[in-house]
Amino acid sequence: MVSIKGLSDETGRPEVYVRRFTGAPATAEGKIQISNEGGDYPTWGANGREIFFMAADFNVYSVDTRNLDRSGGVPAPVRLFTACPNTGPFLPPLISQSYAFSFDTRDGQRFLVNCRAQPAGRYVILLNAVSPSH
Repeated sequence: MVSIKGLSDETGRPEVYVRRFTGAPATAEGKIQISNEGGDYPTWGANGREIFFMAADFNVYSVDTRNLDRSGGVPAPVRLFTACPNTGPFLPPLISQSYAFSFDTRDGQRFLVNCRAQPAGRYVILLNAVSPSH
């Protein structure tokens, strides 16, 4: 069984790693880097065969984990879609927000992403706003 080890910034930016689950405390030995251009918010797919994560460009990626414990290279992340294309996630990836999950999926087909209502730097100002009467 492989578990998500978590994030590490030893490359200079957060990256997603996994390691074999042994029941012992996590060590650096045996860790496998899953992301290659930065990654955050790692989430296991419900089938246990893939990990999803978000990169700094708001793209959500999938990595097949079925052969990670065998010798050979790590499968390249596959880009699935861009989250929040006109606004961006409410908590952008790679900003070191502990436990700030920006998306989740139950089946790997549908994703729930917390997007901003307005693009960054755009503000809506209401003057003399009156709530409608009922």
